[in-house]
Amino acid sequence: MKNKFLSMLAIASLSLVFVACDDDEDVKNVLITSNRETGQFYKLNLTTGEATAIFTIEENGSTLTDVKAFVYHPKQNKFFISQHSYKFVNGNDEDMLGHLYSVNVDTKEAIMINNNDGKNNSSSANLDYPIWDAIVNWAVDSDDSLIAIGDFNGNQDNAIVKFGVDGKR
Repeated sequence: MKNKFLSMLAIASLSLVFVACDDDEDVKNVLITSNRETGQFYKLNLTTGEATAIFTIEENGSTLTDVKAFVYHPKQNKFFISQHSYKFVNGNDEDMLGHLYSVNVDTKEAIMINNNDGKNNSSSANLDYPIWDAIVNWAVDSDDSLIAIGDFNGNQDNAIVKFGVDGKR
């Protein structure tokens, strides 16, 4: 058991989330994690800790990597994810990321809903909000919006912030 647990922790940069799946007979909690470097998602066995590969998420035909936060939204029947704030290349921060995506649960195809540019409208001349350093976790609120926990810079610092399912703050 200890070796399986340690091998599970060896999966690079874990993001963990419980997903409740309703199959009309019972509700099952599933613990899901991902490998930021490869984009592979895994289901973890709650008894043994064994990781089973279950899917990757694609964006424009390429595997989406650097996933930091992940949640399933039951009423939208979509996953919502955020990317790690920076893409690490050869040990260095290269590209600013922090992008937000909605993901079709059937096809696992991602659509960017916020590119972390500080604007709710691409034609805005000014920033609508500070660009964030990291969104580290997601939750679905009772009004079906998304609640993000993270480092939001500016006057909000580390905070809990609400987003619409369209990615707007």
